[in-house]
Amino acid sequence: MAMSNMMQTPKDMAGYEIERMDVNGDGKLSKMEFIEFHMFKMGDDNVEEVDKEAEEFMKEHDVDKDGFVDGQELIDTKHDPVKALEATQRRAKLEEAQAQEL
Repeated sequence: MAMSNMMQTPKDMAGYEIERMDVNGDGKLSKMEFIEFHMFKMGDDNVEEVDKEAEEFMKEHDVDKDGFVDGQELIDTKHDPVKALEATQRRAKLEEAQAQEL
């Protein structure tokens, strides 16, 4: 999906980001795909920094905590302010429930 000069929707922007980093083409990003993209395609050679960024990316965008970030999660957390707030609230509830299970 090539980005054009026309106004892009949140879905377009999220799809473009996923497509750029999605090594195996499954439509979602893992932490390892994030790391591979930044180290090998972007040329970032600071392993510790890239790992930290990947960890932060997953924490912020993996709303359902399944280990992957899909296009909808990226839209919800990055490209749509209202959905980003809702996703933050869902993530907080999930983390609270997980903490209570411990």
